[in-house]
Amino acid sequence: MGPDGRRIVAALAATKFGDRVVDVKTVLPWLLGALGAPTLLVGLLVPVRESGSLLPQIFIGGFVRRRPLRKPVWITGSLLQCAAAAGIGVVAATLDGAVAGWLMLGCLAVFALARGLNSVSSKDLKGKTIPKGRRGRLGGIAASVSGTLAVGIGLFMSLKGRQLDSPWFYGGLLVAAGGMWLLAVLVFSWLKEYPGETEGGGNAWREALANLRLLRQDREFRRFVVTRSLLLASALAAPFYVVLAREHDGASARTLGTFIVAGGLAASLSAPFWGIMADRSSRRVMITAAVQTALLGIAVFLVVRFAPHLADSSWALPGQRSVGCCPQHSAPPCGSCWRWGSPCLRISPRTSCCTAAAGSARTRSSASCLTRSTR
Repeated sequence: MGPDGRRIVAALAATKFGDRVVDVKTVLPWLLGALGAPTLLVGLLVPVRESGSLLPQIFIGGFVRRRPLRKPVWITGSLLQCAAAAGIGVVAATLDGAVAGWLMLGCLAVFALARGLNSVSSKDLKGKTIPKGRRGRLGGIAASVSGTLAVGIGLFMSLKGRQLDSPWFYGGLLVAAGGMWLLAVLVFSWLKEYPGETEGGGNAWREALANLRLLRQDREFRRFVVTRSLLLASALAAPFYVVLAREHDGASARTLGTFIVAGGLAASLSAPFWGIMADRSSRRVMITAAVQTALLGIAVFLVVRFAPHLADSSWALPGQRSVGCCPQHSAPPCGSCWRWGSPCLRISPRTSCCTAAAGSARTRSSASCLTRSTR
């Protein structure tokens, strides 16, 4: 691994660790409950985080493409995420109630928008600085490092328990998470980037509107979009497991630490299994994820409704939620879409779906986009 590879691993590990702390499915729902914010805001966390990150990429993809150097874009996004995460921490430490909740949601919106800048530019930077065969390996190393750090934080919280039940602790934790993006900027600033291509960046919004006809013309693609839309329920439901755990375990920091540990271990241990399964059939991974999520929700409802004493353990709900840990993007990435970091899934012989619009023709149908079919 060369110097640029080490810098990218260090920067990605820092930002991934920050993401695990500023988590809309565990830490932030817990924090909203601790601050006495309305439960309505818990349901808005995931939509704000995901839509705020993904939708703006349609508009900024062409802008980033026209810049020969993408590192300044990545640095700008990271600095904004640092400020937003620190803002959430300051709000958590100094305010409470509905005011704190809405301010945290506003900071989260800024955080999500800034993440869109990083998402568009980061994969392109990898494509220009890291050989193709090593990019996935570097991402895996960064994920392992960040996961290990997150499990360490979770274990610390689990052991200390109620000694950490203070707004100042949670606020300090989030401010420290914001510092991870600042650290990543310092490391990334040493990355050597050479000017890249600026041609071929069309208007992704127009491309997306033009391709809406595929929903009518391509039955397989239409089924895929409907299925993915229905699977959003798994992400929207996740924060409410944390809310239930707060009600049944006395709102101890031990339970939040347990959620962090269980989520980190489940993601790390299940990744090889889901990866192998996705190589064989991405369609079956989606079916398994849907069935697993549905059964998990039914099981939690039955336990909470008819046997609430079973949910009183600090490991009960975190353990059940970790069973549902399944990758949302289980399709292998397409090499031709790597420049924009757009994992591409062949839905049918005519249609391939890229998760991020680069604003170029490569985001449209291509029979050769992915050789492994969704059996």
